[in-house]
Amino acid sequence: MVRAARTPVVTVLASVLLAMLAGCGGSDEQPQPRAGQPETGPEPVAQPSLPAPTTDGVVARIRTGSQPCAAIAADGAFWVTNYGDDTVVKIDPARNRVVATYQTASQPCGIVFAAGSLWVGSVGGQVLQQMDPDTGEVLAQIPAGGSIFDVQYGFDSVWLNNYQADEVIRVDPERAEIVHRQMVGQTIYGLAVTPEGVWAASQVDAAIVRIDPATNEVVARIVDPHPFPTTFAYTDGALWVTHTDGYTGRVDPATNTVVAVVRTSADRAPGDPEGLAGAAWFPDRTTGLIARVDPASNLITAQVSLGEGYSVAQAGFDDLWVLNFAADDIARIRPSQIQ
Repeated sequence: MVRAARTPVVTVLASVLLAMLAGCGGSDEQPQPRAGQPETGPEPVAQPSLPAPTTDGVVARIRTGSQPCAAIAADGAFWVTNYGDDTVVKIDPARNRVVATYQTASQPCGIVFAAGSLWVGSVGGQVLQQMDPDTGEVLAQIPAGGSIFDVQYGFDSVWLNNYQADEVIRVDPERAEIVHRQMVGQTIYGLAVTPEGVWAASQVDAAIVRIDPATNEVVARIVDPHPFPTTFAYTDGALWVTHTDGYTGRVDPATNTVVAVVRTSADRAPGDPEGLAGAAWFPDRTTGLIARVDPASNLITAQVSLGEGYSVAQAGFDDLWVLNFAADDIARIRPSQIQ
């Protein structure tokens, strides 16, 4: 689940819906695209040669809990939701170890920090929980009416997807109340919040949907030339959208168009990407490689080898943290140590 991020308004990733993609109790079948789905768009970027995989920059591996699904760096700690054992863990980034574990609703995934609290989306429990980061106490519980995979923060709001109802929900974190529900398409996977607005991946529609947070209205539906848009990352002036065929589209928010396509993973193996250190980072859960893409050239300039299963990337404390949903650990990568 864009996720991702990051600075006042960013994709967090959290998200993820990698639960479905990574085999967390669901079928591998994908929804069918609408009739007439376009098959044209920018030609994939020609990659002269792929850089050799490296383990440079891998500075730690940390046990978290069963099936880490999403994460956020906030309040001096790195927080990880464990989909498989219904917990959130607090990691001390100075010691690279878990220092607290809190119980959550069933199958937690997306997580953000807002208004002094943690906000955790529950896939199985279908609720958004507000939690005290110091004690783990549940301060509020907001029913969503469907599974919540991705949770993002921006524009003074918490945003979540209602997978079953095909809508994006906006929550006021000061009041812990839903303030708007917006229908956006069919089968909503990842979300992203960027300086330009709120974005949703509508899989069956093969569309990237843009919401104006000032009005809560859909202001653009970008026809996606590749099947099943899935998760997001953001770098300055560029929104990156992964697909289940292994290709990633680059969207220009100024024109609401797909301007480039890059091959970033194997078929059916896209991870949840992240923007960090002037680059976009794309995990491939099958190969275990993390591709670094340079936004200036749209070329892969490095591949970090972690091992099969690592699929969710999240920035924090100047490093990239990559969650292994297939197991119970995360890897910490220091971009400054990668050539």
